[in-house]
Amino acid sequence: TTTTTTTSLLPSPPSPTTPPLMCAAEEKQHILWPATPAGLAAVVSCPVGVALRTCCGPGVTQPGCPTARHGQWLTVDMNNCTDPAAEETLEQLANSTTWLTSQPSTALELLANVSSSVAMTPAMLSTVVNMTEHVLSIGVNASSSSSNSGLTAAMRKSAATVTNAILQQGNGNNNGNNNNNN
Repeated sequence: TTTTTTTSLLPSPPSPTTPPLMCAAEEKQHILWPATPAGLAAVVSCPVGVALRTCCGPGVTQPGCPTARHGQWLTVDMNNCTDPAAEETLEQLANSTTWLTSQPSTALELLANVSSSVAMTPAMLSTVVNMTEHVLSIGVNASSSSSNSGLTAAMRKSAATVTNAILQQGNGNNNGNNNNNN
């Protein structure tokens, strides 16, 4: 007689009394991520392309996904997700340095609106950071001259909104720093 032994390379299914590990549904970077089984990635459509987010679990070999993190979200991958309207707005602002210089308060308000209302790719984040730095330097330089009041309360508020949006979205692009409590 011949005996055959079969070994599965897949993780054993959970027992009927143990619910499978899941990453909870949540909104992150202006995207509603569905509940996703551990070890799989959620794929969400963007205006153009897709965004990805992996739920840490068996079979995931990404950094930041040890066994202790199974059932927790990893980072949001926005590299293939774009919003043409937001990109066009940022491009127009970036190509309009005269306008940025002459209307810094309005420029910061637009940057705040764009950065806090759409999911941004790393390239878009970089553009927002550079433009915000440029506009703020104009305000700081103006405050040192006696003819201009420099940074107004509205400019400071818009800069804070931009900064918070950049930090929130930037944290979504740092590997291993997110969990399902964020």
